Amino acid sequence: MYKSLLILALTYFDPVKDAKMIIVNNCKTKVGASDEDLNVVLNHGLPSTDSGLCLVECLLTQGNMMKNGKLNKNGFLASAKREKKYTAEQIVKLDKLVSECDDEINASTVNGCQAAKMVVECTASKGKEIEFKFPSRL
Repeated sequence: MYKSLLILALTYFDPVKDAKMIIVNNCKTKVGASDEDLNVVLNHGLPSTDSGLCLVECLLTQGNMMKNGKLNKNGFLASAKREKKYTAEQIVKLDKLVSECDDEINASTVNGCQAAKMVVECTASKGKEIEFKFPSRL
């Protein structure tokens, strides 16, 4: 019986997930995002509201995938590689797609929340071949 309770307790207590949710909720509060914006993001969608896009920027910045309102190429690659096990061939393609997206985003005049939208759109469209996905649902 005690073993079952311990397993049950461990199932519900995940310190990494709890820490991630603190970051998510801090970003939500900071940018004034709605619960709907948050649900879209948590389900791997791209919010349509300004506050939702700012939530994405905050989360990408906290994850070191954006820096100073632009794509952080090195941080993005490190985060993506930690999340999924890529083959050597996929790593080459991942490096290429992030470089291409970095060039596109840095060549544009947008930054901040709109740049976050471009990061998601660019990496999602170019990443289909290697099944790139942002970090898993919390």
